[in-house]
Amino acid sequence: MVISITLVSSESGQYDIPFCNIIQAIGYDVLDWRIPNENEHRWLVYSTLAYGAKAIIWFHWDHDWGVTGSSARDQIFTSIQKLNREINLIGPVLLPLKSVAVYHTGNIPFGGTALPTNGLVKSADNSANLVVGLYKDEFDGDYLMLMNRNYSDSITSTVTLNYRLDDLQIFDVDSGLWKQSLNFSETKFVTSLRPGEGKLYKLEGGITGSFREMNLSPSSFGLRQNYPNPFNPKTTINYKLPITNFVDLSIYNILGEKVAKLISERQLAGTYQVEWDASVFASGVYLYQLRTDAGFIQTKKLVLLK
Repeated sequence: MVISITLVSSESGQYDIPFCNIIQAIGYDVLDWRIPNENEHRWLVYSTLAYGAKAIIWFHWDHDWGVTGSSARDQIFTSIQKLNREINLIGPVLLPLKSVAVYHTGNIPFGGTALPTNGLVKSADNSANLVVGLYKDEFDGDYLMLMNRNYSDSITSTVTLNYRLDDLQIFDVDSGLWKQSLNFSETKFVTSLRPGEGKLYKLEGGITGSFREMNLSPSSFGLRQNYPNPFNPKTTINYKLPITNFVDLSIYNILGEKVAKLISERQLAGTYQVEWDASVFASGVYLYQLRTDAGFIQTKKLVLLK
């Protein structure tokens, strides 16, 4: 599987064509294919996502010898339904991201690629056999998926980076929210993974300096999702301008009434960030909107929880 998905992922990235993976849901007695258990289902799902696939199709045999006619029907449905719920939550986060590289730690499988010496991730201890999927967002922000290649045992490993870590968020597939990881310090953090499990991390602020190199000319306008979100009482908003423009960045309540103006000035091309202190505002859903005199308008939602 490593060779085939590596080739597909590589071609997908080279030609910017999304790909899906058809993964096994059930066995087939005639060919002596046994039924995957929940750990193996999870392994198939998260290894697929770590390689940058944009869709997953569950393959199952039709008619009476398919999932519905299987003696393990309830077991299979329970496993797939649980994973589908996770996919539906993490999917919208992964879809806009671009897969940029996939590496392996521990015992490198045939067709796999070991971590480079100067890459984002330096190492993982305890001889952890991990798939390391790297992604970028439109602002060049860094995302990382770590996936346990062992579908029999859980693993806890300290991951060391080649760069200083500013902040680390982990996507919670139970709630569908980003949560701050408490198990990190500077260039290291601890990950704990169930058999076959993958976890998505967001390196907010960009440990490779994505947002520190201000006023480098981007290729397009863009407004990034605020961070943190939900927040209390401060949050940061990032945006980018490919050309010099007059910029209006304002906050609106859910009724569309402007409640705060953060930026109202002419700015040079570049990448910017601004903080909103909502200490005097009530909890609730707000909107923030970026307008430029070039006609660019983009609106996003933020949530203040006190």
